[in-house]
Amino acid sequence: LVPAMVAGEFASDPEAMAAADGASIERLRQSHLEALARLHPGADIVTDKRPDNFRHIGLIKRLFPEAKFIDTHRDPRDNGLSVWFAHLGPRQPYATDLADIVHRYREYRRLMAHWKSLWSDDIFELDYDALVADPEPHIRALLDFCGLDWEDVCLEPHRAEGTVRTLSAWQVRQPVYKSSSGRWRNYERHVGVLLEAFPDV
Repeated sequence: LVPAMVAGEFASDPEAMAAADGASIERLRQSHLEALARLHPGADIVTDKRPDNFRHIGLIKRLFPEAKFIDTHRDPRDNGLSVWFAHLGPRQPYATDLADIVHRYREYRRLMAHWKSLWSDDIFELDYDALVADPEPHIRALLDFCGLDWEDVCLEPHRAEGTVRTLSAWQVRQPVYKSSSGRWRNYERHVGVLLEAFPDV
């Protein structure tokens, strides 16, 4: 929803985002809440897992000062390989070229460092490889950050009901697995750009 808001409200004048007054921000906030209510009627808590939300954390904090963010990161070689294999389509042209993926990853880390310098208490860093190796302590820490109670079912996310419409639809139906950690090694001969960019991970 947020990227669509940016495209609709600020595409022709990106600087207007920073200059928006209180009335404009409140209008956008209410519009966003109404859209969420239509999508998730009765929900007390809503998460938005769009990867490109990292670009708009500044706007999100203006709309919802209480918002919290989870920055999940992993070995950039595995991350880059995963993006490359995802075939994201023409709307994400960077994803079809390893050099562009490297550039995108570096810009993501640079921008996240900026956001963390502003809102370090509201951004939780989650290490993907540590999570899949030993889920419980990392899930407990994440829930504590979010102000949520622990439930044993948190260790069995594959049992959750509901429709999944993302690229991870197959993965979320599996128990937590570690086989994607270090997956880049299976393609080492083909991903030299990633290895050159991140030799000392």
